[in-house]
Amino acid sequence: MSPALDAHDDHGPALVRARGLRRSYGPVEALRGVDLEVARGESLLVAGDNGSGKTTLLRLLTGLGNPGSGSLEVFGQPAPLDAGCRRRIGMLAHETWLYPDLGAAENLSYYARLYGVAEARADAALARVGLSGIDGRPVRNYSRGMAQLLALARAIVHEPELLLLDEPFTGLDRTAVTRARAILEDLGAGGTTVVMATHDIEKADGWASRAILIQQGRVVWDSGPSRPEASRIAGAWDEAHRGAN
Repeated sequence: MSPALDAHDDHGPALVRARGLRRSYGPVEALRGVDLEVARGESLLVAGDNGSGKTTLLRLLTGLGNPGSGSLEVFGQPAPLDAGCRRRIGMLAHETWLYPDLGAAENLSYYARLYGVAEARADAALARVGLSGIDGRPVRNYSRGMAQLLALARAIVHEPELLLLDEPFTGLDRTAVTRARAILEDLGAGGTTVVMATHDIEKADGWASRAILIQQGRVVWDSGPSRPEASRIAGAWDEAHRGAN
């Protein structure tokens, strides 16, 4: 059995289970037979070049898209996921999914109501990302970094069991990266399963309990249960590129 299928044994039962997962967009194969298991409470780093299939994989895990072939289960439910499963997932995507004409508090209050959680959760999420007391300016006037932090607050306002992050450090300065990492480490320590897709492995260095590398829609390397450092991921990345040439 490959490391990608066996790594969950050290962490507990699998929350995500994919077998032969494929997804195409017209003639382009974004995923080409991905086998993967993610354990409950695991912090998984999905590394790879732009266009390698990372975003497609995360999109399928949210239940927003259907596999072309193969199988995918999240929380034990086969894709496509029902609304109850999707409510247990938080997602930070390339798009912030914020309402540009609303302020920070208004956006978070809306999402708290949407998920059916207490309004206090919105205040707590804003405080967690350092945006408490921000003025009522609409989000359209925020810097990219401020909007990204607010989008992270949106993704965690309902305290999801599975948190999916696509390039979460985009637009963040050094201080904001430190804050975001601390939030993710705290969530992981509390039992949240976190899957982060990124090509910026230096900013995620030392964060994950496990890492995989995706190239051309395939998982080409799996760190196994040992905590992967950025230098180790980079070495696997370089080796994968050499093998492809």
